[in-house]
Amino acid sequence: MAKKTTETLEVRKIFIGSPGDLGEERKAFRKVVERVNKIKARSMCIHLEPVGWEDTLPGKGRPQGLINKDVVSADLVLLLLWKRWGTPTGEYSSGFEEEYEVARENNIQIWFHFKNIPNDMLADPGKQLRKVIDFRDRIERERQYLYKPYRNAKTWKKMLEEDLCRWLDDLDPVLQTGANVRDLQRQNEELMKALEKSKATIDTAAVDMVIEARELADNGQITRAWEIFARVEAMSGSLYSINNYGMFLERIGLLDEAEEKLKAVVSAAEVAEDKVWTAIGYGNLGNVYLTRGDLDKAEKMYLKSQEINKELGRKEENASLYGNLGSVYLTRGDLGKAEKMYLKSLEI
Repeated sequence: MAKKTTETLEVRKIFIGSPGDLGEERKAFRKVVERVNKIKARSMCIHLEPVGWEDTLPGKGRPQGLINKDVVSADLVLLLLWKRWGTPTGEYSSGFEEEYEVARENNIQIWFHFKNIPNDMLADPGKQLRKVIDFRDRIERERQYLYKPYRNAKTWKKMLEEDLCRWLDDLDPVLQTGANVRDLQRQNEELMKALEKSKATIDTAAVDMVIEARELADNGQITRAWEIFARVEAMSGSLYSINNYGMFLERIGLLDEAEEKLKAVVSAAEVAEDKVWTAIGYGNLGNVYLTRGDLDKAEKMYLKSQEINKELGRKEENASLYGNLGSVYLTRGDLGKAEKMYLKSLEI
């Protein structure tokens, strides 16, 4: 399949095909994909791109032939049916049928979602519904593809979100490269500077091991990096090692585990009255919540970190936090607040 690797995210295309009587589902489709990107895909460095006939660029040739190019480039094809079969394309009895045949011939993963048909229509189907019923019966008998019925657009949205999250679970997280590697290096330098102001002490062996683990992760050796992070945590138990472990877990999409580690950093730092590490822990917890899509918690953590950083005079750290808050407000759709935060970050 066509997977374009950008500097930070790997694109996975999801194509939706349906006749014209499922407009509500087609609109909901994009919102569901957007939400799954926020709560799941982004943490795996994956971007799900919703595609349908609406996205097909105009060009010379048979319209359905142009749409078929989007089908062929997809990683997953969703095919929805209700009461209508559709209109002939010149080669097949409907665009829906042609999209199915193209996806099947190109060995693309297909999910069928069939909306429940009203009883009175089932009892006396017309020509369009007769084709739908016959096709559904064929898919059920052949049992070659995932097939799910649903009641209405609301239940379909919930089902699709859950299924896409499970689908992502079967994919390997994509390691960030380029600018994000540099960002991790910058974060490590900032942490080392913070240690000079912190009450915590760590040994150089722990620092060396963390750096090694990060380099392994950057090169795609996740299991080996994971092993080193676990070992250095057990060996030193320092806030530095636990924090880096938490950042690594967030990076590979294990958000619950990352949250647990970073909460431990905050708790230990507060007990030790170490404000530097308390601020760091809150900031990184904010990153976990932002990746998960829990914007209220993300905002709360960023603001707590900012408050401590202001007290400590850590202006550069607050510049990053203003940028993160901008992302929170941008995701909420509050463009005014987002702009204000980004400008504050730039000012610093």
